[in-house]
This record gives sequence, structure tokens and C-alpha cells, in this order.
Amino acid sequence: MLAFWGLTAALTFISAGSNGGHFVYALDDPYIHMSMAKNFVNSGVWGITPAEFTSSSSSPLWTLLLSGVYYITGVNEIAPFILNIIFASLALLAAFLFLRKFINNSLIITGALLSVVFFGALTQVVFTGLEHTLQTFLTVLAFYFLSDLLEKGRTFCRPGRTFLYKDYMFLYITLAALSAVRYEGLFVSIAVIFVLGYRRKYIAALLTLLFAALPAVVMGIISVSKGWYFLPNPVLLKGAGMQTGFISLLFSVFSFRFAVNLWDYYYVLIIIVLLIIFFFLLRGEKKEESGTEKTGLLTDNASCVKEQPKQNSAVLFPMIFVLITAALLHAQFAKFGSLLRYDLYLVAPGILLTVISAVKYFSVHTQKKVLQFRIPEKVLLTLVLAVSLIPFVFISIRGVRNIPRASSNIYNMQYQTAQFVKEYYNDNIVALNDIGAVAFYSDARCIDLWGIANLEVAAAIKEGKYNTDKINELAVMPNAKIAFVFEKWFDKYGGLPQRWKKAGEWTIPDNIACGDERVSIYAVDKFNYNKLLRALNAFSGKLPAVVKQSGEYLKPPPPIKTDPHQ
Repeated sequence: MLAFWGLTAALTFISAGSNGGHFVYALDDPYIHMSMAKNFVNSGVWGITPAEFTSSSSSPLWTLLLSGVYYITGVNEIAPFILNIIFASLALLAAFLFLRKFINNSLIITGALLSVVFFGALTQVVFTGLEHTLQTFLTVLAFYFLSDLLEKGRTFCRPGRTFLYKDYMFLYITLAALSAVRYEGLFVSIAVIFVLGYRRKYIAALLTLLFAALPAVVMGIISVSKGWYFLPNPVLLKGAGMQTGFISLLFSVFSFRFAVNLWDYYYVLIIIVLLIIFFFLLRGEKKEESGTEKTGLLTDNASCVKEQPKQNSAVLFPMIFVLITAALLHAQFAKFGSLLRYDLYLVAPGILLTVISAVKYFSVHTQKKVLQFRIPEKVLLTLVLAVSLIPFVFISIRGVRNIPRASSNIYNMQYQTAQFVKEYYNDNIVALNDIGAVAFYSDARCIDLWGIANLEVAAAIKEGKYNTDKINELAVMPNAKIAFVFEKWFDKYGGLPQRWKKAGEWTIPDNIACGDERVSIYAVDKFNYNKLLRALNAFSGKLPAVVKQSGEYLKPPPPIKTDPHQ
């Protein structure tokens, strides 16, 4: 815990120091949740702007939680960061309690927790300001409650309505919260349902399904009642096969997308492979465990004993199955990457299960007689584990180094864009494709040209009708004055409208966090062009020196005319 807090403090100091003393997140996405929470508290509107409802949050519980904090403390920038530190610490605490159920060696437990902090990218995810630390905490908690059910034998031994016992209720509530934090939480619930179904606990499996699906159903009903899609726009537009409809979704179900994803993001694949290896190695030890055959944990055996072996494979195997199944479902229908934030909820428990499996394997062999002790196999497995750590070491080093850099990227582009809009177009309508910071820091009404907070854009993309003319229509009709856009993003849709007049560009160095290193600034309304040139010219001196500026606005500003449009 101290290592986590110390590294977090050091990165905070370094990041703020490189951003002129400003604390800035490593992505633009957290500002979307922050702006929605701000509007929900101040205006009672669940939307990216106070003007209307928008289904823009892929994490309803996180946005609601942030709204509660803002209601108590007032709107501020630091709340998501504090919440991340709290939930990351709780995730480590849950991991500690989970490990203690299987391992007695405090040194090994400490090493496993440090692995989650460094190799699991827990610290760097804190600086995204998003819900992934809460998601990870709930995932580890779900494994803890599942292991508790398996270890006590309560799932299969007690007669009557076992599915209503408090241990079950803890699992139901945790899985429901996990799905409310991120829809990918359903992958974990699906895997748990398979385990319960295999154990013939059909009512428990059904209740797990109902609890896990409830948040998505409730949010979906609210969204549909407001005229939006059942799923939030970020899920629709970023999920596999969702953009082009049902046929594409069917293709994604039967494709090998999971293999491509796992190959590209090999660290998740490494964990899966290691767990599969341990699964088959430990199968041979299962029957030799004292009392294992009498527990009734592997099948619906009627016999029960009060004390279960501390490291029973019958407890471990279902959890390995849950982790691998959830990872495969995620690889097939979601995505990895982006500062490892999408992967943390799988990598953290994956590390814990790998450590538990390794301890289980080596402890069993240590207890064997010399003639049964297979030294070559043990040496080979030790070598495999050591080699498997190498990619995680490099990922950890790169992640820690990237946090200050990513924070500077957001500060130099999104934060500056927000400050410009707030100063010169705070009461106007602006078009953007990255709306978070602008929506949070300013009161301007944002037209999201990428569809996260715009129903018409999302519909046009899904229907394959999003093109240059549609982009122009969506910006001109509501009377947008200016646009801050990444030009490359719109090439596949035919490019930006030619009638828009470019006033300039800002280019940032060493970009890893922004959608593009260059943002282009346009006057959507040609009558606003000269005003935009003057505003950009006046603001140019406030930009950080590392931002490369170019365009017409750097020339002497045009004179102010009496025309009110100017």
C-alpha cells in the first residue's frame, strides 16, 4: 500500500510540475463523466451539457457516484483522482484478503500485491480519473465472495434455499455493481453463471443473471424513454460489430477477433496461458489433496465436511475458469489498451490467481517424496514464470514514464482548447470531436461530431450515412460558431466541409494521449471568421511554449468592423 501511495505521490508531483502547476488527467474521457456529474448536480440533467439528456456514460454508477461527491463538496477537478486512490487502495485490500485465503506466507503475499501495483498498472490507471479502479476492486471482491462460497462448501452442501444465503447476496450485489460500473462486468457474471449452472444451481445462476443485468436494463429503459438507444453511445460506437448493425454483430460473434486482440495485447494472453498450464498441472494433484474427495465441491456430492483444505484445487479451478472466460469474452466483444485501463480488471485478478496457482503447485511438489519429485518440470516452470515477467516489467516502466507525458498532452491540447472556448465562446455553440474538457471547464454547448454525446451523429454512423454533408448539417443547423477537430478522424467519412474556413492549427509534441498530435480550428460560420482570428491571435501568447502554432491567425489581426457578426 505504501509503495502505491508513494509512486502515486511522485507521479502527481512530476505531472503537475510539467503542466504549470495544474493537475490534469492523462485522458480527455474523465472530463466527460465530470461534465455529466456537474450538470446532473447543478441542473438535474443527465447529459454532457445542461441543455438536454445524453446517453454518454458507459459507466452509470461512476457518474452517479461522482455526482454524489459533487453534491457534497461542490464541482471540482480533483474528486475523480481522490476516488481512484480510494478504490485502488480498496482493491489492494481486497486482494490481500483474497490471497490470505490461499497463502500463509506474508512475503509471497507482499510480492503479489506489488505485482498488481507495478505489473498490473494500478498506479497509472489512477491518473486516468476513470472508473477502472472501482471496476477492479469489485472484480477482486467478486472473486473473494465466489471463493468463499466454494471454500465453505455452502454452494453445494446445505439443503434448502442456499441461493438466498448472505454469501450469495454479497456476490449478487457485487456483480450488479460491477455491471453498473462498466458493461464489461457482464463478462465476469456470465462466467459465474456457467459455474453455477455446471453445479446445477440453476436458481442461483438465474438470480446472478437478473442482478447483473438489472443496471443495464434500468439505464436502457431510461435512455429509450428519452429517445436514445438502449445502450450508451460509447458502448454502441466502440463495441465490436455495433457500428454497422446486427449482421456485423453476428460476424463478430463467430469471428476470431479474440485471437487478434489477445495477440496484440499479449500480456493478457500470457496470464491466460499460465493459468491454463497450472490448471492441467494441478489436475493431477487434485485427488491427492487431503479431504478433497469428500468435500462435494467438484460435483453435487451429498457429503460435506466443515473444514476445507486451505489450497483446495476445487476452489481454484472454477475461479481460473471465470477469469479465462471473462478475458475471452472481453477480447471478442470489447477492447484492450489505452494506458491498460480496459485490462486492469482482468490483469489484477489474473496475477493473483497465477500466484496462488504457482504456490499451490510448488507446495504440493515440496510435500512429495524424492522419487516423485520432478525436478526438470519444476525448473522449467520456474523459467517460464521468470520469462513471463519480462514483458510486464517493460510495460510497467513504460506506463510509469507515460503518465506525465500523457498528462502534458491533455494539458497542452484539450485543457488549452477548453480555456480558449471558455474565454471567447462560453455562451456559444461549438463543434468538437473530443468534448470532455471543453464541456467540463466551459458553459458552451458542445456539438459532438464523433457521436459520444450526439444521437444524430451516432445514428448516421450506425446507418452508414455519416459523410461530409451530414457533418456540415449537424454543425450548421444548431448555429455552431467554431470547430476544434482532428482532421484525420474524418477522412473515412469524406473529410470536413469545404465551406468551413480554417483559422489555424495547434500541434503538440510527443503525443500518446490525444486523438491526434494536431488539432485544426475552423470557423463554421463564415461571418465569425475574423472574430475567430482575433480571438486566436489574442490567446496565442497564453499557450504553452511547446505547442506549435500555425495558420492565418498568426498574421496581424483584421480590423474590427461594425458588422455585429464580426
